[in-house]
Amino acid sequence: MLKYCEPCGYLYEQDRCPLCGSRKGRPPQGEDPCFVVEKGQMECDMLVDILKQNGIPSLVKGRSGAGLAMYTGLLMENYRLYVPYALYQEAKELTDAILNGEIIPEEWDETEEESEEGSDRE
Repeated sequence: MLKYCEPCGYLYEQDRCPLCGSRKGRPPQGEDPCFVVEKGQMECDMLVDILKQNGIPSLVKGRSGAGLAMYTGLLMENYRLYVPYALYQEAKELTDAILNGEIIPEEWDETEEESEEGSDRE
């Protein structure tokens, strides 16, 4: 049975949440914010934009907190991406495909075409 850890937003099937060790998991509900992936700022920004284009709302939370992120720099911070449970499966499949290189976002395709055109002119 799939369980949802409220403090972590993590979905799991084991006895305990693999992130925090809690045994207080409950069945997930439609609007529960569920953890999808943890990445750096640029990757998270890209994923948020692509999810938004596909009608999937998302939430991003920094792991370290604002104080430490300001001290170490925003690019050093890791961010956790969450989506509503009702859209979790769709979001997980989309983000996994993008991160595994199975889907190339259109913005990247256009950039590659422009650089190929530029190299033909020289």
